[in-house]
Amino acid sequence: MLESERKALELLKGVKEPVSDVSIVDAGIVSRVEYDPDENRLTVYLDLARRGSPHPFEMAIGWAVYAHIVREVVKVLEDEFPEIEVVDSTTLQRYYPIEE
Repeated sequence: MLESERKALELLKGVKEPVSDVSIVDAGIVSRVEYDPDENRLTVYLDLARRGSPHPFEMAIGWAVYAHIVREVVKVLEDEFPEIEVVDSTTLQRYYPIEE
């Protein structure tokens, strides 16, 4: 593991899952981080889709929680890593940056 990846994981320990108040690293939501030194880009893989419920009401609540987690991930990393990408580890859906 690269030093940049270790640093990112340490920073991500400060992000809490809003329902349980447990670090997203300790909760297993962060499945991996990859740093590309050539692009100076950090990619964070989150295990969110697998945690979701198929029930529409629970999905709606889940998306609000996921959006909160993604915002917090970006907030704790953006000062250290100029290029950040947040991706779902199962679906490879890109959560951040949002394409317009």
